[in-house]
Order: sequence, then structure tokens, then C-alpha cells
Amino acid sequence: MSSSNDESQDLLGAPVRGHTTNVAPDADAIGGVMSQDLGGGLGGAVPADGQDGTPATSAAKKKSRRSTIIKAIQLVLLALVVHFLVIPQLSSARSAWDTISKVRPAFLVAAAIVEVIAWLAYARMTVQLVSRAHRPSMAISFGTALASKAVSHVVPAGAAATAAVNVRLLRRAGVPAEELPFVLSTQSTVSALVLNVMLSLSLLIAIPITGLRDDYKIALWLGFALYLGIGLLLAAITKFTKPTADALTKVLGWLPGTQPGAVRLYVNQLADQIRALIGDRELLGRLLADAVINWVCGACALWVSLLAYGGHPSIIGLFVAYCLANVMAVVPISPGGLGIVEAVMISTLTAFGMDHGIASIGVVTFRLFSFWLPIPGGALAYLLVNRATGKHPPS
Repeated sequence: MSSSNDESQDLLGAPVRGHTTNVAPDADAIGGVMSQDLGGGLGGAVPADGQDGTPATSAAKKKSRRSTIIKAIQLVLLALVVHFLVIPQLSSARSAWDTISKVRPAFLVAAAIVEVIAWLAYARMTVQLVSRAHRPSMAISFGTALASKAVSHVVPAGAAATAAVNVRLLRRAGVPAEELPFVLSTQSTVSALVLNVMLSLSLLIAIPITGLRDDYKIALWLGFALYLGIGLLLAAITKFTKPTADALTKVLGWLPGTQPGAVRLYVNQLADQIRALIGDRELLGRLLADAVINWVCGACALWVSLLAYGGHPSIIGLFVAYCLANVMAVVPISPGGLGIVEAVMISTLTAFGMDHGIASIGVVTFRLFSFWLPIPGGALAYLLVNRATGKHPPS
């Protein structure tokens, strides 16, 4: 890294260290904001109920019932997705097996390599956001990103589980708990923002060609909601820090073990870190560049997967299909948008004139690289990162 990069990282990390001079216990509590799985919430351990255990038992039963109902709903929705989206696409792919004879193995290898480059770009965002003194290596960051990706591909609406994996591995790598909320939220926000901008630009060109389809409308509304949400959140945290901290303290106050001081500390630190990031244009530019590389390389992996079977998608059709599918994948029905991504990609590519058989087998091949292989790869990465960081377990 250049010296300017180191200086920018010091600037980013300085507000954090300044805030935690005399509040070490609360700093650890902030790690719990990301996931109750790793710290029991904002305050650490929850005070025990009476020895008779009646309140705890009643609360546990209610929580168990809610969890069962939620899981049942998710299973029903997942079954519907598989029945109406996955099975039809797989049957289309089976009917396209005659195109296998046209496959060019070199293109498949290239698609896998480009997809890995996309993951590396995303992992580099983590490295750049962590302050220089605690910055993990690219290998640790890449392994952490791959492990969290694997979790998101097996757990429906698995944001909490994904955050838990990120927090655990990065804490073991020496990243302070007080930096993690900012690092992870900024990384995902910048990435989502770049994806939606790419989709919006692609749709501006695509709508005159294909018309305003229903899925385009949904994506545009999701993009609008994202832009509005990010704008309001930034304004609330950076311009109205104290009222925002007070409001969050009241809202989160009902959670067992929540410490008001930890909530206020978290909001103040996040506000300082966001201001530092906005003021560091060089760092912000590198983050945006990495996010663009991540999404463009992902689209290129899809393009090469289609080329492997003789498909030649238009550039606009390719980017609309790729960006639209990834935006629609946020719908918390199936893990990693399974079924939804395939259906959106294939239907969009065929709408732009691609042969349905080639589109089907090309998308299935792409999803093999982008969805299925990261699951065993992420499990292995978790074990390797966990072992490599074993000498520095989180406090």
C-alpha cells in the first residue's frame, strides 16, 4: 500500500480509537450489535431469571414458537420457488444438453477465474476499510468473504448468520469490535449502491428495446428505496447524531442486557467513521472502484459461461440480466436467491434474443461457479481462517 493509503486508514481509524479511551467494556459490547450469536446483544450476557426459571421458560417457549412459524413459512416459500422456478429452469437446461457438445472448456476455466477475481475485489474492500494498525491480510479477508458467502447460500434471509461469521473471523484476525459495524455495513452499502446504479443505467437503455417489464418495475422501486434509505440514514447519523442515538437507545432498550451507553457509543463512532470516509475521497474512490470490479467481473463470468456454449449475448442484455437478478435476489425467500436468480437471468437473456437452451445451460453453469462451489469452498475457508487466526482469539 502507498503511504497515502496508510494515512487515509489512520484517519479512518482515529475517531474509533479516540472514542474508546475509557470504555473498553462497551467497545466489546458493540460487537454484539452485528449479531446476538456472538455476544448476546449490546450488553453481553443477559441477567439470569429467578431460580424457579418460570419467566425464562415462558419466554423460551414463545421464542421457539415464533421460530418454528417463521421456519415453516420459509420452507413453504422455498418449496414454491423450487416448484415454479427451479424445476422449470432445470428441465430447460436438461433439454439443452445437446449444446454440451459445443462447449469450450477453456471458457469454463476463464469464467471460474473471473468469478474469483470478483470475490477478491470484494474482499479488498474489507482490507481498505479496516484501520492500518488492525488490517487483516488479503488471504484472511478473502477467506472470510468466502465463508460468509457460503453461509448466505445455505440460510434463507441469512443476514444475521452471515454477519456472525464475518464478526467471528475478523475478530479472531485482530480487527477491533468497534470497527466491525462500520466496516461491514459500509462494504455492503457501497456494493449495493454500485449494483443499483449499474442496473439503473442498463435499464435506461434496455426499456426502449424490451419495454417496461414487471420485473423492471420491481427493480426500479427497490433501487429507489435503497437510494432513499441510504440518504436518510446518512443524514440521520451524520447530521442528527444525538437525536438518532437517543431514538435508537429507546427502540433497543427493550432488548435484554442492552446498555444505553453502548448504543450511544456505537452511533457516535459510526458517525465519526462515516464523516472520515466521506472526507477521504481517495479511499472512497478505491472502494467504489473495487465494488465496480466486483460486479463487472461477475457479469463477465456470466458472459464467458454463455460464450462457452456458443452464446453471444448483447452487452446491455447481459448487464440487465445480471444486475436485475442480483437485485431480485435480496428477496428473503430462498438462500442466495436460488431459483429467482436463474429464472430472472434466463428470461431476461431470452427477451434480448438469446436462444433459450443456450441461456439455460449457460446460466446453470455460471451458477455452479457463483453459487454452488462457494459452499464447500467457504466451509474449507472457514476452517483455514479459523486455524490461521487461532493464536489471536477475540477477547
